[in-house]
Amino acid sequence: MKDYGSKLNGVLNDFIMINLSVDEAYAFDYLSILDIKKNNSEIDFQNFSKVYQSIKSQTDQKIFEEVISSDIYQLMIKANKKIYDLIDEIRIKNVQMDAKIVDDANNQRFFLKKKLQEKFFVSELTEKKSGI
Repeated sequence: MKDYGSKLNGVLNDFIMINLSVDEAYAFDYLSILDIKKNNSEIDFQNFSKVYQSIKSQTDQKIFEEVISSDIYQLMIKANKKIYDLIDEIRIKNVQMDAKIVDDANNQRFFLKKKLQEKFFVSELTEKKSGI
């Protein structure tokens, strides 16, 4: 039987996470993916809420609000939605398409992450893309 929780001081944890050190744009990109999924189920909404609060607690309040309300973040949500839609077309609808279409969508997402990192944060984006 799988262990979906662990006992810590007698309290069952229903959501175990590993904290990773990632650049801010990576964290907000992940949040934007969860933002897309949050209306799918209660669990997806809870995941979004937990990550939202986690990022918010580790980010300057003013910058957090600026990022979330920025055009760049909204475009990041749209870019991730486009990738999901393309993958769904391939997986669910069996649509044949050139891999470059998905690659281009993923590159657009990368450029938005880079732009978000440069606009709102001091450190550089740690993710590197070959051929770009």
